[in-house]
Amino acid sequence: MKSLSYIFLLLVSFILVCCKNEKSVKQDCTLGKPTAIFTDSMEFIKQHTFNVKDQESAESLILPDDVTLQIDQAGCESISQRYTFTYPTQLKLDSISVAVDSVISKFNYLSTKNNKLKAFSLWSNALTQYKSQLHQNEQLELDNGIMISIDKMNSFNRTSLYFECLQKGLSEE
Repeated sequence: MKSLSYIFLLLVSFILVCCKNEKSVKQDCTLGKPTAIFTDSMEFIKQHTFNVKDQESAESLILPDDVTLQIDQAGCESISQRYTFTYPTQLKLDSISVAVDSVISKFNYLSTKNNKLKAFSLWSNALTQYKSQLHQNEQLELDNGIMISIDKMNSFNRTSLYFECLQKGLSEE
């Protein structure tokens, strides 16, 4: 089994790659502007959009099973990423554990679709490892300043699952 330090180093690298390509207009910002994780050329995506303004971005895609994934990124010295999976129907989620399993499943799926997306398996592994410690809408500190939280919400005819991660104190090295 990979050591926790190795997993967290890879997670931090994944977060940095998503926000490092272009330097921000702000001179005091450590990281560049967020960049898209997905591309229009990824064949498994039904629809894809990416919008960026300063240090914030919103990326949205529709997967083959009609689940919508919205990724909101923000940050300068620390990075916040919020993944929202919206299912076109209501899911029966008896516990937060079932919601975590659904997010794990989606991250595993994404990690197999393109070499650029393999890092999603790291989130899947971390969620699997810490699943018993996760509580709805409460932050859990993993290591190296990485905080994660998970939440779920049923609306009239759909279910949304939220996975959020925050990496504090990043710098370009």
